[in-house]
Amino acid sequence: MYVQAQSMFDTDMYLQLLGAIHLVVKGSKVPSDLDTEIGILPPLQRTILDIIPLLRPSDSFSSEWYLLLRELLFFLLSSEVPAERSKNEESNTGINNGQGGAANSSFILTKDYQIKSKNDVPDVSVSTCIEVVQPPSMPSSEVSSCDTPICSWNHLFMEKLIPVIVELFLEAPPSEKCSIFPEVIKALGRCMNTRRDNPKGSLWRLAVESFNRVLIHDLMVDTNNIKLDAHMYRHARTRIWKEIADVYDIFLIGSCGRALSFDGTLEALKADEMIEMNVLNVLSDMILEAQTDAPVEILQRLVSTLDLCVSRTGCLPIDRLELMPSHCSRFSLSCLEMMFSLCRFSFEDDWPPARSTISTVSINILIKRCEIILKQFLSDENDLGDLPLPAVRTNETIFVLQALARLHIHSETAFVLSLPAHLKETIKTSEACASNAHLLILFPSFCELVVSREARVRELVQVLLRLVAGALDLQVRS
Repeated sequence: MYVQAQSMFDTDMYLQLLGAIHLVVKGSKVPSDLDTEIGILPPLQRTILDIIPLLRPSDSFSSEWYLLLRELLFFLLSSEVPAERSKNEESNTGINNGQGGAANSSFILTKDYQIKSKNDVPDVSVSTCIEVVQPPSMPSSEVSSCDTPICSWNHLFMEKLIPVIVELFLEAPPSEKCSIFPEVIKALGRCMNTRRDNPKGSLWRLAVESFNRVLIHDLMVDTNNIKLDAHMYRHARTRIWKEIADVYDIFLIGSCGRALSFDGTLEALKADEMIEMNVLNVLSDMILEAQTDAPVEILQRLVSTLDLCVSRTGCLPIDRLELMPSHCSRFSLSCLEMMFSLCRFSFEDDWPPARSTISTVSINILIKRCEIILKQFLSDENDLGDLPLPAVRTNETIFVLQALARLHIHSETAFVLSLPAHLKETIKTSEACASNAHLLILFPSFCELVVSREARVRELVQVLLRLVAGALDLQVRS
């Protein structure tokens, strides 16, 4: 009916249509459905997935994109729904008391609710919502206290639903997309987090792919096409950045570079490692090194997340380092390499304001991490005596020393380092000193490593000490 006669539908009729779809999808949940366990969707759910793309709001009520997308997000893992809608559903359809009532379904997303939602740019985590199934690894604070439990739909249905939601989201008008963006990010993040409990599953992989796609296509927006009040727009963007930071925080720290209980093939492990690298690349290219409106506190949080991923290797006792899977150390080194990249300066023409900002945000976190790694290496070497260090610890230290020798920083970045006043004066007049100012902070650690038993470490320390001498104009003169 809607497809054939869109021009005859008004807002009220469209909201009733959404209410009917909600009841149909909810009724398709069969807790003991064995077909879904072997990869077969029930016929009703297949039909629903075919119908959903046809529900695109017409131009006459394009503002309903927000409610359509929010309605679909409700059917993803742990998404939430306003209690007002649930109460209307129960009272008008008789779900709780066993009455059929579906034909009377004004479960209805009313105009009042719609207007309130749009003007307030509502937060998904409102306290009046229906309780949902929560993955064990998610913090309890992520779910609001609620009254009415609802079973999650099977993962196979959600796997098929995610691409449908993403396609609809990408087609939505810019203003509606901006309003629903935080909730899309949050819902995808919850699906990504299923990796810790079900690393063999496909849901988290599809969610990661969709998350990356959404960021690549729609994170950089043209504000001229968004017809929102300036205050509402800023509020929406703030929420978007918060949700993005939450997703990276939970997924990178909780699921990536860890020894998950996955006894898959070597090819599957490599594929999962590639997914992790794609997540890091999108984080770097689309957020940390891009011209975005991300607040400085969000950038600090994201860099701190990378730092926490790097810290895993150093936190392990020596006797457990050899037991750590190789992909775990590779992931930590990849995060460390990204932190070096955020601070690296090549030439002025390739130094936009965004690069300057992320460099000044990252440099002190990076130098502190390098100092910890070098001190840990020296401590472990002293504790083991003549015994060889685990290869993971040695390789990490050599990587840090090599990266420090190659790193050159901008003078603006050098000024945020905790250097004595007289050295900061030198930075103003000496390009060589500014470029290698980070090495001056680590000079005491280099001095300690001069006596290391590792020949490669001693060689690299000598190189770094020569760079320090050059920065201070202390080279041997003929």
